[in-house]
Amino acid sequence: MVALEAMKHRTLVLTHPIGGLVQLLDGGACGALAAAQSVEAFAQAIRDIIADKDAARRRIALAHQRFERCYSAAGMAQQYLQIYQSLCR
Repeated sequence: MVALEAMKHRTLVLTHPIGGLVQLLDGGACGALAAAQSVEAFAQAIRDIIADKDAARRRIALAHQRFERCYSAAGMAQQYLQIYQSLCR
């Protein structure tokens, strides 16, 4: 839920690849994934973010778009509608 809230509020998510976070962040396209769960890996990921602020801005924009499309109330309603319509065919 924290990652979804961050995406909603246009805040870059940095995490290690665990559970559903990789899928949520579209393999890192919508956030930053540290290479490992270590201080060094997180520090390197932060350095990478700072070094390429344009890439970070793009990731933030993609994350927000993904949130709106897939996880907002309107996006979820649209997905449910599509499921119901496919079942009625």
